Amino acid sequence: MRSALGLLLLGCLSACSGQAPSETSLSNRQHSNWQPLAQVRFESDGETPWVRLPTSTEGVALRVTAEPGVCFELSGAESQAGEVLAQRFAGQECSDCAARTSVAAEAGVFILPEAAQVRFGVVDCETLNPRGIAAGGLDVDMQPLAEPASRELPLRLYLASDSELTSDTDRERMLAAVDAELVGSGLTSRVTGVERLTAPGAPLRFHAGDASELALLLAEAPQHEREIRVVIAGCLEYADPLFGPPVALDGYTPRVLGGAGAADGVFLPDVDCTSSRPLSLTPEARGRVLAHELGHYLGLFHTDPASDDADNLMHPKPALATAHGLTPTQVEVLLRHPVLR
Repeated sequence: MRSALGLLLLGCLSACSGQAPSETSLSNRQHSNWQPLAQVRFESDGETPWVRLPTSTEGVALRVTAEPGVCFELSGAESQAGEVLAQRFAGQECSDCAARTSVAAEAGVFILPEAAQVRFGVVDCETLNPRGIAAGGLDVDMQPLAEPASRELPLRLYLASDSELTSDTDRERMLAAVDAELVGSGLTSRVTGVERLTAPGAPLRFHAGDASELALLLAEAPQHEREIRVVIAGCLEYADPLFGPPVALDGYTPRVLGGAGAADGVFLPDVDCTSSRPLSLTPEARGRVLAHELGHYLGLFHTDPASDDADNLMHPKPALATAHGLTPTQVEVLLRHPVLR
């Protein structure tokens, strides 16, 4: 749930350093499901050459990393039969694309059940419009899609040092509310740990091309490939560099489909941005917002408020939705995500 305006916001991610990998990073890679696929460069028109994908009946997931400060999109995807699944567009998402993904800032995960080849294009980090410039290279890693190895969502909670969400009972009630929203998917949440952040819950400002404050907050929070980081801290303000004053958000996921590097995770506030006082929310209300944001992390966009099945968890304003849960099509999307492999 992004705001009263129903914004679908994207964040800034960590980048490859351009340096030789350390022994530690090589060791981590050896124990990862991700395997190197290609290294490509953005050409003078702002797009990469086509990247051929392994032939698979199930499809593949890609983890794509750009150089620091580079935002990019999936600018083209074609099926084995030559069908166009995605093409270059202006804006944050292509709602008409069969391969629907959001803009990535420096890194992102892309899930492609049908594609035979893909390419990527540079976008402006502030406007999210395509840019026709050479902008360095991309590292593309892949893993095949397969049946989920687990139906548990592994969540590691990170709480600000002054957070009031200290009660085990309150956390259990929050996660029970998450499971109630996901009941039709067969997924259940599992807490792998609860960590205290050293930094207090100060106001956090970010926008689609810059989530550096979120990344800084998580600097002390190790990233584990098979966990989703859930951060409950501070107040969340989307500060659009082009339009209007900052907007307070009820929840935020830096990128639909995750893979957001140093800022990768799901963020919930615990402070009211206006009063600077702790939020007065029941654990059940927090759980509904958390389930909504987990839906974004696992690949779900907002539903169309005019459609017949819009009145569920992924409604742009879920607090106004009277229905709960997800549609079978939405569940199918969730179960593709690499965090379940």
